[in-house]
Formats: sequence, structure tokens, C-alpha cells
Amino acid sequence: MKKIVYYSLCAVALAALSSCQEDIVEEAVIPAQTGDEITFGSSLTDVDALTRTIYGDEPVTDDNVTYYYPVTWEDGDQIAIYCPEASNGNMVYYKVTPDGSDASTSSAVTKVNPDQAGLQWGTEEEHHFSAFYPADRIVGLQNGKITATIPVEQTPLSWKSTSNDTGGTTYTGVANTDYAFMWAYNTHNKSDGGDVALNFKPWVTILDVEI
Repeated sequence: MKKIVYYSLCAVALAALSSCQEDIVEEAVIPAQTGDEITFGSSLTDVDALTRTIYGDEPVTDDNVTYYYPVTWEDGDQIAIYCPEASNGNMVYYKVTPDGSDASTSSAVTKVNPDQAGLQWGTEEEHHFSAFYPADRIVGLQNGKITATIPVEQTPLSWKSTSNDTGGTTYTGVANTDYAFMWAYNTHNKSDGGDVALNFKPWVTILDVEI
């Protein structure tokens, strides 16, 4: 993808008169080559609300009266990325470093094992990328698909009790983020260069039950 960069050029005349003009310069795209290591960027999106990997304490209500728990990337979150066209194997585990100003996006996606080779561009022009969070739930690859285990029973980490307006007590379960399963899929061409964008979407939801 081409990037457009703007430069402001100013010329000052001897008579102390100055004029400025703005030129548009296209920055050349550097295509990736076969064998180059693939680099990634990640963000987390949902249709109605941003849904990420650390749950907030209270649900949020939007204009459409939709409730959700706000969450963000946590430093060290691990994702598994699969690419069938990669020249050096198909799946590598990466860790996410959240951006300091917006933890819904990453400032870096790096290999969990720095001594291991990351995914590398293959000979095909178009590459297909599938990613899964959390990586430790992956059990393997089967017929070109990532297989993972999702437990049937999901126990809250703890319970909180607060007094309510009716004089009773409301009990709220603190969700376990180990169950915040998410996935991402994207295609990227070698000739486009740059990072491969991975926009994660939730695979599961949280039930908010008040007792």
C-alpha cells in the first residue's frame, strides 16, 4: 500500500518576502521478498463494542442499551499465527505488547521464543493469516486448520458482593480472562510490504447474571 507524505517547502526572498508551497510526494513501497521475516500489527474489534483481554470491573452501557465489559491487551498476551504459504513452517507463537496510549492496539508483536525463526514470506504473492488467542489453548493443526480446546465449564475467578437499592446484596462473578477466546483472519500480498494487520474478534461472550 502506498503512503503519502506531505512536505512544506518555504523560499525566503531577499526583500523579506516569503512564499510557501506544499508538494505531495509518494513514498515508495518496499515489497517483501521470499524468506523475509513477516511482521505483524494487532488490534481488537467488535461489531458493537471493543472487546479485549482484560475485563473491566463494571459493564458499560452504550446508546443502544447494549452491555459489554471493556477489556484491553495485557503485556505478554500470546497469540498463535498460522500461514500455510509461509516458507518455514506454518505456525509460530507471538506475544503482544500493548500500545501505551491505546491498549486496544499493539506497539509490538514479537516472537515468544526470540531464538526461533518467525514466519517468513513464501513464494506465493498472496498469503493467508489466521491467528488465535490465547495461544496456550492450541492443541495442533488438522487439515490446515487450527484446533483448540474450549472448556465447557468456566468458573469465575472470584465473587464480589455489593449492596443494592432494594436493601439486598448483589453478587457479581469476576470473569476469568483465560476464557477470552478470540480470532483474527487476513490476507496480505508480498508486494504491499509493511506489517500484516490482525484485527481480533471475540469468539465467546460473558453472561452477566445478578443474584
